[in-house]
Amino acid sequence: PQFTDVTDFHEDLAVVSIGRDKWGFIDKTGKFVVDPSLTDRSVGFFEGHNDPVSQFRNGLAPLANQEGLWGYIDKTGKFAIAPQFSAARMFAEDLAAVAVTTSGTSRKWGYIDKSGKLVVAPRFFNAGDFSEEKAVVSITGSINMNPDNRLFGVINKKGEFVIQPVWPSYQLIQNIYSPEEYRGRFAEGLLATSKQTSARKANNEGLWGFVDINGKTAIEQKFISVANFKDGIARVVLNDG
Repeated sequence: PQFTDVTDFHEDLAVVSIGRDKWGFIDKTGKFVVDPSLTDRSVGFFEGHNDPVSQFRNGLAPLANQEGLWGYIDKTGKFAIAPQFSAARMFAEDLAAVAVTTSGTSRKWGYIDKSGKLVVAPRFFNAGDFSEEKAVVSITGSINMNPDNRLFGVINKKGEFVIQPVWPSYQLIQNIYSPEEYRGRFAEGLLATSKQTSARKANNEGLWGFVDINGKTAIEQKFISVANFKDGIARVVLNDG
């Protein structure tokens, strides 16, 4: 083995390391197309995370410069969108969530297109990837706020709420490492939600089901856990008690 760490291929490129703080991108022949000169910080790799955040989607990958500002590189390793954001996520459906610092350490999330133009102004405390032209976001919160008290809703690509923020994070988010990395998203017109009433499950309060694009219950909340739908099927775990 020639690599210290490897990730899955995305759009025929994968992020790999050949030692501490030496990340680069390889093609499927194992050839480096972006030299392994990138640091943990620049590719967004942190202890406890499975993969760096720098993965290619829609032809671009987020990358931070030495000053810690994020932009997006193309597949030659050159910045197609100049580093200017305090944080950035991968593109999804031709839009990417980016954060700008508003005051001190406070920051707000919005969305850019592939030209780098802001198409949804930064006004969210959290912003997820678009899926089926919808994204889960939160407009409430602060750096010191308990993540469980933030309310999440769903927006369209104009930044308009199609489902108002009504869900605390623990009713929408499963199996996360950090509150910043919630995985709530629509798949085949359905979004997983829980009816638990606190961050810690009690009795059957943590059971999961699905709502439709109008926020209406489509599948009753009766499962211990669920996965997103794919090809008309979703993995679920029943409470056999």
